[in-house]
Amino acid sequence: MGYYSKYTEEEFLHAFKEVIEHGNKIDKEFSYELELRGGSAFYEEKLKELKSINKEKSRIRQEVLSYLGSIDDVDFIKKMVTSELFSKIELNLLIERTAKDYDLVSKNLKVTSKTIVGGILSFLIGGSTIGVLFALSIVKYERIYYGIIGFAFLLTYLVAWVLTKQTKDNVIIFLSSFASIFLALALGLWLSRVIG
Repeated sequence: MGYYSKYTEEEFLHAFKEVIEHGNKIDKEFSYELELRGGSAFYEEKLKELKSINKEKSRIRQEVLSYLGSIDDVDFIKKMVTSELFSKIELNLLIERTAKDYDLVSKNLKVTSKTIVGGILSFLIGGSTIGVLFALSIVKYERIYYGIIGFAFLLTYLVAWVLTKQTKDNVIIFLSSFASIFLALALGLWLSRVIG
Protein backbone atom coordinates (compact mmCIF):
# COMPACT_ATOMS: atom_id res chain seq x y z
CA MET A 1 0.00 0.00 0.00
CA GLY A 2 1.62 3.22 -1.21
CA TYR A 3 1.57 6.79 -0.03
CA TYR A 4 -0.94 7.91 -2.67
CA SER A 5 -3.41 5.13 -1.89
CA LYS A 6 -4.47 7.16 1.15
CA TYR A 7 -5.55 10.04 -1.08
CA THR A 8 -9.26 10.57 -1.67
CA GLU A 9 -10.37 10.79 -5.28
CA GLU A 10 -10.49 14.60 -5.03
CA GLU A 11 -7.03 14.81 -3.46
CA PHE A 12 -5.57 12.52 -6.09
CA LEU A 13 -7.15 14.56 -8.89
CA HIS A 14 -5.64 17.71 -7.36
CA ALA A 15 -2.22 16.03 -7.17
CA PHE A 16 -2.55 14.96 -10.80
CA LYS A 17 -3.51 18.51 -11.78
CA GLU A 18 -0.41 19.86 -10.01
CA VAL A 19 1.79 17.38 -11.85
CA ILE A 20 0.28 18.32 -15.22
CA GLU A 21 0.27 22.10 -14.69
CA HIS A 22 3.75 22.39 -13.22
CA GLY A 23 5.45 19.69 -15.27
CA ASN A 24 6.59 17.82 -12.18
CA LYS A 25 8.11 14.40 -12.60
CA ILE A 26 5.86 11.50 -11.70
CA ASP A 27 7.49 9.20 -9.17
CA LYS A 28 6.98 5.42 -9.22
CA GLU A 29 4.43 5.39 -6.40
CA PHE A 30 2.32 8.08 -8.08
CA SER A 31 2.56 6.34 -11.44
CA TYR A 32 1.52 3.01 -9.89
CA GLU A 33 -1.47 4.58 -8.10
CA LEU A 34 -2.43 6.46 -11.26
CA GLU A 35 -2.61 3.20 -13.21
CA LEU A 36 -4.62 1.52 -10.43
CA ARG A 37 -7.15 4.35 -10.51
CA GLY A 38 -7.73 4.37 -14.26
CA GLY A 39 -4.67 5.87 -15.90
CA SER A 40 -3.52 9.22 -17.17
CA ALA A 41 -6.17 9.54 -19.90
CA PHE A 42 -8.94 9.00 -17.34
CA TYR A 43 -7.64 11.81 -15.12
CA GLU A 44 -7.01 14.14 -18.04
CA GLU A 45 -10.69 13.68 -18.96
CA LYS A 46 -11.70 14.36 -15.34
CA LEU A 47 -9.66 17.59 -15.41
CA LYS A 48 -11.45 18.68 -18.61
CA GLU A 49 -14.80 17.99 -16.94
CA LEU A 50 -13.76 19.92 -13.84
CA LYS A 51 -12.62 22.85 -15.97
CA SER A 52 -15.93 22.96 -17.85
CA ILE A 53 -17.86 22.74 -14.56
CA ASN A 54 -15.87 25.63 -13.09
CA LYS A 55 -16.34 27.66 -16.28
CA GLU A 56 -20.10 27.06 -16.15
CA LYS A 57 -20.25 28.01 -12.46
CA SER A 58 -18.40 31.23 -13.23
CA ARG A 59 -20.78 32.02 -16.11
CA ILE A 60 -23.82 31.42 -13.91
CA ARG A 61 -22.44 33.56 -11.09
CA GLN A 62 -21.74 36.41 -13.49
CA GLU A 63 -25.24 36.17 -14.92
CA VAL A 64 -26.82 36.11 -11.44
CA LEU A 65 -24.70 39.09 -10.35
CA SER A 66 -25.77 41.05 -13.42
CA TYR A 67 -29.42 40.49 -12.43
CA LEU A 68 -28.82 41.24 -8.74
CA GLY A 69 -27.71 44.74 -9.63
CA SER A 70 -31.29 45.59 -10.56
CA ILE A 71 -33.52 42.70 -9.38
CA ASP A 72 -33.81 41.49 -5.78
CA ASP A 73 -36.22 38.62 -6.49
CA VAL A 74 -34.14 35.44 -6.41
CA ASP A 75 -37.09 33.31 -7.58
CA PHE A 76 -37.35 35.46 -10.71
CA ILE A 77 -33.61 35.07 -11.32
CA LYS A 78 -33.97 31.29 -10.96
CA LYS A 79 -36.45 31.36 -13.85
CA MET A 80 -34.13 33.46 -16.01
CA VAL A 81 -30.84 31.58 -15.55
CA THR A 82 -30.42 28.22 -17.26
CA SER A 83 -27.68 25.61 -17.53
CA GLU A 84 -27.20 22.53 -19.67
CA LEU A 85 -24.56 21.20 -17.29
CA PHE A 86 -26.34 21.39 -13.92
CA SER A 87 -29.63 19.96 -12.74
CA LYS A 88 -32.33 22.41 -11.71
CA ILE A 89 -31.62 21.68 -8.02
CA GLU A 90 -27.87 22.26 -8.43
CA LEU A 91 -28.53 25.42 -10.44
CA ASN A 92 -30.93 26.78 -7.82
CA LEU A 93 -28.42 26.09 -5.04
CA LEU A 94 -25.71 27.92 -6.95
CA ILE A 95 -28.03 30.88 -7.61
CA GLU A 96 -29.07 31.04 -3.95
CA ARG A 97 -25.45 30.82 -2.76
CA THR A 98 -24.40 33.58 -5.18
CA ALA A 99 -27.30 35.78 -4.07
CA LYS A 100 -26.45 35.19 -0.41
CA ASP A 101 -22.78 36.04 -0.99
CA TYR A 102 -23.80 39.18 -2.90
CA ASP A 103 -26.09 40.19 -0.04
CA LEU A 104 -23.32 39.69 2.55
CA VAL A 105 -20.83 41.74 0.53
CA SER A 106 -23.41 44.48 -0.08
CA LYS A 107 -24.26 44.71 3.62
CA ASN A 108 -20.59 44.83 4.52
CA LEU A 109 -19.83 47.65 2.09
CA LYS A 110 -22.95 49.69 2.87
CA VAL A 111 -22.35 52.85 4.90
CA THR A 112 -25.11 53.38 7.44
CA SER A 113 -25.47 55.56 10.51
CA LYS A 114 -24.45 52.51 12.56
CA THR A 115 -21.27 52.27 10.47
CA ILE A 116 -20.43 55.94 11.01
CA VAL A 117 -21.10 55.86 14.76
CA GLY A 118 -19.21 52.57 15.11
CA GLY A 119 -16.31 53.97 13.10
CA ILE A 120 -16.08 57.12 15.21
CA LEU A 121 -16.37 55.24 18.52
CA SER A 122 -13.82 52.64 17.50
CA PHE A 123 -11.48 55.41 16.29
CA LEU A 124 -11.70 57.12 19.67
CA ILE A 125 -11.46 53.94 21.74
CA GLY A 126 -8.65 52.31 19.75
CA GLY A 127 -6.62 55.47 19.14
CA SER A 128 -6.93 56.72 22.72
CA THR A 129 -6.18 53.38 24.35
CA ILE A 130 -3.07 52.76 22.29
CA GLY A 131 -2.08 56.44 22.58
CA VAL A 132 -2.08 56.16 26.38
CA LEU A 133 -0.08 52.91 26.23
CA PHE A 134 2.34 54.57 23.82
CA ALA A 135 2.81 57.53 26.18
CA LEU A 136 3.33 55.24 29.18
CA SER A 137 5.94 53.23 27.28
CA ILE A 138 7.81 56.44 26.39
CA VAL A 139 7.76 57.70 29.99
CA LYS A 140 8.64 54.36 31.58
CA TYR A 141 11.35 53.18 29.16
CA GLU A 142 12.50 56.60 27.89
CA ARG A 143 12.37 55.25 24.35
CA ILE A 144 9.86 55.43 21.56
CA TYR A 145 8.43 52.04 20.58
CA TYR A 146 6.64 52.72 17.33
CA GLY A 147 5.58 49.07 17.12
CA ILE A 148 2.88 49.79 19.68
CA ILE A 149 1.20 52.18 17.25
CA GLY A 150 0.39 49.32 14.86
CA PHE A 151 -1.90 47.89 17.50
CA ALA A 152 -4.10 50.98 17.15
CA PHE A 153 -5.25 49.72 13.76
CA LEU A 154 -5.95 46.24 15.14
CA LEU A 155 -7.76 47.42 18.26
CA THR A 156 -9.82 49.95 16.33
CA TYR A 157 -10.71 47.37 13.72
CA LEU A 158 -11.71 44.86 16.41
CA VAL A 159 -13.91 47.41 18.21
CA ALA A 160 -15.46 48.50 14.90
CA TRP A 161 -16.20 44.91 13.96
CA VAL A 162 -17.83 44.24 17.34
CA LEU A 163 -19.97 47.38 17.03
CA THR A 164 -20.93 47.12 13.35
CA LYS A 165 -20.16 43.54 12.20
CA GLN A 166 -18.49 45.12 9.16
CA THR A 167 -14.94 44.44 7.96
CA LYS A 168 -12.08 46.62 6.81
CA ASP A 169 -13.48 46.32 3.28
CA ASN A 170 -15.97 48.99 4.35
CA VAL A 171 -14.42 52.39 3.66
CA ILE A 172 -15.52 53.93 6.99
CA ILE A 173 -14.18 51.02 9.04
CA PHE A 174 -10.89 51.08 7.16
CA LEU A 175 -10.47 54.86 7.46
CA SER A 176 -11.27 54.90 11.17
CA SER A 177 -8.82 52.06 11.78
CA PHE A 178 -6.11 53.76 9.74
CA ALA A 179 -6.72 57.21 11.25
CA SER A 180 -6.50 55.76 14.76
CA ILE A 181 -2.79 55.19 14.14
CA PHE A 182 -2.27 58.95 13.84
CA LEU A 183 -4.46 59.66 16.87
CA ALA A 184 -2.47 57.17 18.93
CA LEU A 185 0.83 58.64 17.73
CA ALA A 186 -0.16 62.27 18.38
CA LEU A 187 -1.86 61.54 21.70
CA GLY A 188 1.02 59.36 22.87
CA LEU A 189 3.66 61.95 22.08
CA TRP A 190 1.61 64.76 23.65
CA LEU A 191 0.81 62.78 26.81
CA SER A 192 4.43 61.70 27.22
CA ARG A 193 5.43 65.38 27.35
CA VAL A 194 2.66 66.19 29.81
CA ILE A 195 3.32 63.19 32.09
CA GLY A 196 7.09 62.95 31.70
